Amino acid sequence: MTCPSRRGTHGARVARALHAALTVGAVAIGVALPHAAAHAAETPEADRGFSYFMGVARQQVRYTETGSFLPFRSEARGASPMLVSGALYALNDRLLMSLDNETTFYPDRSSEVWNATAASFNGTVLTSPVLQRNGFSLQQSKTQVLGLYRLRGPWFGVGGAALRTQSFKRFAFTPGPDNAVATPGDTTVEESVAELVLNVGVGLESEQVRGQANHYSLRALVGVPVWRRLTNTTAPLSTFDAKRGVDFGVEGRYSWALSDKIHAGGWASWSQVRRSAQTLGSNLEMPRSRLSGLGYGVELLWKL
Repeated sequence: MTCPSRRGTHGARVARALHAALTVGAVAIGVALPHAAAHAAETPEADRGFSYFMGVARQQVRYTETGSFLPFRSEARGASPMLVSGALYALNDRLLMSLDNETTFYPDRSSEVWNATAASFNGTVLTSPVLQRNGFSLQQSKTQVLGLYRLRGPWFGVGGAALRTQSFKRFAFTPGPDNAVATPGDTTVEESVAELVLNVGVGLESEQVRGQANHYSLRALVGVPVWRRLTNTTAPLSTFDAKRGVDFGVEGRYSWALSDKIHAGGWASWSQVRRSAQTLGSNLEMPRSRLSGLGYGVELLWKL
């Protein structure tokens, strides 16, 4: 039961807090907008924004899974070339929009090791923590749309969505010395993931390539999945759809003018994708996972 007098006091406090927040927000906007207008006035609308393409790029990843039904932890490291392309558009004095795509292809052949985290596994007392080794590859693609709202000068608040697809393949299985896991060596297991992630963060953006000696950009984002589907060929009739997790990402680029309308420069990004475990029934689990990635490359930027 709720006490009326306490409810009234709580409501008054909320009203005062809301009024204070609105006052602070109005003052902040009043301070920011003159700076934004002055900065935009210095840059002709037609010159702002650019397109870019990554000529030579590479991504290195580290992927881990941790079981809860069974005591194990796996780790794989891999690398692959990647294509990165996109554009930045100036919609008005304060608002920008970016469209970016990252796609990996022809991943390097790498390995994955599964280790037990207890003295026994599935009823077998272990003499070695190694449960299994196998080949591992990962291909992924991400398309991201972001809006950038000018806070002050080159600083922006950033928000948007990303659609990510991933394909994990495991093959050439070799059991550990205790044969606690016996996956046939000629088996290929594929796991497919599709998810939609909402992102928010901050960015530093110089906006312009045409007529400038250099360009710089920096973004830091935090995201949460709002839709997710995962399937695995070991359980083809089951679909995992848990959305618990968080994404972290930092991306930066810097370029120098080759001509009045074309720049060349470097790009780098770091990301980490964490997903919680999900169980279906009494014996089917998608383990807790963490995927860390480091991308880097050389790119061309232009505004024709």
